[in-house]
Amino acid sequence: MRFDRQVVYPHPVLRPDVEDYEDGDFEVTARYAVTTDDMSVEVSASYHLNVPELEALVAAGTASVGILINCRDTFFREIVPLTKDDERKIVIDGGRLHGEVMMVPIVYATASIKGFSSDDFAEDFEGLTFDLAPGDFLAHEEPQFFWLEREAFEPLESIITLNTMPEKTGFEWEVGLDEDKIRIGVSPELSSLIQSLRNTDTNTLVLLNSVYFSALQSAVEYLQDDTEIDLKWANVIRQKCLSLAIFDVEAEEPHLIVQRLLDRPVEKLAKALFRENM
Repeated sequence: MRFDRQVVYPHPVLRPDVEDYEDGDFEVTARYAVTTDDMSVEVSASYHLNVPELEALVAAGTASVGILINCRDTFFREIVPLTKDDERKIVIDGGRLHGEVMMVPIVYATASIKGFSSDDFAEDFEGLTFDLAPGDFLAHEEPQFFWLEREAFEPLESIITLNTMPEKTGFEWEVGLDEDKIRIGVSPELSSLIQSLRNTDTNTLVLLNSVYFSALQSAVEYLQDDTEIDLKWANVIRQKCLSLAIFDVEAEEPHLIVQRLLDRPVEKLAKALFRENM
């Protein structure tokens, strides 16, 4: 299913960058987040439509406004209706979605409509009327995409793996980002140290603020450079950013994103050390 300017409809459709209407406007304000407590996706949305003839169809019940949610991996496809100017909260079981999820705000016919016309039609359609069938699109916005991975409901460390490299020496580490998990390559000496540090919560926080933090920062920087990357670690980071209301990953500083992803790790470490020294 395509929603772009190259699609040719047999009737005018109000959409971005296509001049089927002169001044008409269809806007949907949507926010979505992943909740880790009950493993669900929450979408909050409201809309604004200012084409009188389209508004009349919606008021008459022959057209409806909603968000089309489509997930190819799980064959989930559902249109969630919206109410004008009143924000609606939609909760979807996370088990019904996986991989790439597309959300498209739409106005669509719910019944047969005869002789539809609008004073706001562009010059090419001025004075024409159109017969519409149930399911025909009357307006849509740009599709929005997000990615849903099962690992996003787990601690962020689930997308990081520690690789011991026998040929490596010393206490420097390498970061690999070409597989589904972020790989931290370490020497046998560093691997042994890390394994021992995992024995206490405070020592684990030391790891979080050093090895893991730098690996995640490298991953975020890589994701900012290659926004199309489709690996599990990248999709999990995207998803977790959405749950933290970080909607534009490219606009944020990588170190600030990682601090939020790890939920203020320095503060956690400071509190742990304070408790130990009391």
